[in-house]
Amino acid sequence: MNLKTTFIYIALGEKFTYHLQTIFSLLSLVKFRSEATKYVIYTDHPEYYNWLSALIEIRNIHIATFENWIGPTQYFYRTKIKAMQDAALKDDGHLIFLDSDTMAIAPLDQLIGQLSSGHNFLHLKERFLSDKQITNDHKRMWKIIGGTKINNIVMDDTIRMWNSGIIALNQQDKIKLLDDVLLFNDTLCDQKIVCRVKEQFAFSVVLEKHGNLKVADSWILHYWGNKEEWHQKILDFLMPLLLAAHKPEDVAELIDTEEWIKTPYHRHISSFKKRLLKFCINKKDRTLTIE
Repeated sequence: MNLKTTFIYIALGEKFTYHLQTIFSLLSLVKFRSEATKYVIYTDHPEYYNWLSALIEIRNIHIATFENWIGPTQYFYRTKIKAMQDAALKDDGHLIFLDSDTMAIAPLDQLIGQLSSGHNFLHLKERFLSDKQITNDHKRMWKIIGGTKINNIVMDDTIRMWNSGIIALNQQDKIKLLDDVLLFNDTLCDQKIVCRVKEQFAFSVVLEKHGNLKVADSWILHYWGNKEEWHQKILDFLMPLLLAAHKPEDVAELIDTEEWIKTPYHRHISSFKKRLLKFCINKKDRTLTIE
């Protein structure tokens, strides 16, 4: 008998873009679903997911829960770890977290089979923190922690960042690993380390040091570097089908994976355009289209 696999998302806030991306990502999973699969969405806007209610379990995050999950240092992405911990205790079997800006691009049977064999997954490898080509955000963090020891792990040249657009943990490891990730994350927060993706770094270090860690990019596409184009394409795809009252399962079947993966997951934006965009969004009645 196959172990059940629970897929979870966390979608918070007023920005509907994130919720629409979450819905599309979940539908891409439904396209490849198996019987031993469960879908859970943690959200403060459960009404956005009523259309999917026959397929998913909606777990409402109230203000008190949210404030507890972000912790005393008010680190927003700590909610990712806490939602996974909550699911790990409530749901049997393997646990897979997905960012909203993801898409399943292949059947997940092999990935789940490797979870059953004791492996864990993150999306893909990025860079060693000692690499000179890392981002300025990571450089600032590494300047402080490089050569030190965090929770008995030495921050040496073997430490690298992984992308955590997908986090897949097997049943046996999930609770202990999540406890260790939370402790590592909170240690960084307590030390007032400035880095936007501290939780991603915590998953990277803890899971790689644990061993049996693999990349998941053969099954999941993560379009973190081209969200605007993907959002417009998702909007154009979903809205006519929603207005025509199609069932979620039917919409999932209409996703042409081969066509979707032709859309770039990353587009380079020059530093000038980034500065211009930042300027424009801080001015009322100004708009900017980046092509």
